[in-house]
Amino acid sequence: MTNAKYYASLLLMGWALYAGMAKAADITLNFNATVVASPCELDLTNSTTTIALGDVYANQVAAPGSRSDEVQFDLSFKDCPVGTTSIVATFTGTDNPETFGGLTFLNTGTAENIGVQLKPLEGNWDGKSFHSGSTMTTSVAADKTAVFKLASRMYTPTGNVTPGSVIATVSANFTYQ
Repeated sequence: MTNAKYYASLLLMGWALYAGMAKAADITLNFNATVVASPCELDLTNSTTTIALGDVYANQVAAPGSRSDEVQFDLSFKDCPVGTTSIVATFTGTDNPETFGGLTFLNTGTAENIGVQLKPLEGNWDGKSFHSGSTMTTSVAADKTAVFKLASRMYTPTGNVTPGSVIATVSANFTYQ
């Protein structure tokens, strides 16, 4: 019987140890997620992604504040899914250090003292010209399309523009809401 008591006490100690280990604090799991609006399709047929600003004579941009004619263009979207009601464009590029507040994007071409301005088609240039990080929002229409109407031009804050090429690169990142 001594062996039986020994085995019984071992069994009870093992069970007590197991029961103590099995106890755990109750926890709550919290799950977080976001369902985002689905993207629209860029309509390349009705969008302009290379904007030809044309030619301007150096004497036409000799004075500070001189500019070329504006060129209007669209970035169009189609096939926007149900639930997508607007698109936010964030424009990024290198601001021209010669202009305060980033009134122009930096010209990486060979012409000197000139940059490229970009803005919504509506509104004047002084209050609407984009800089890196500027945003613009457009609504999705009932036909599931959306259009960013934009304008661009060459601009010199300092004048004394030298002949050469004008090249600026601006990226647009789109967020769907």
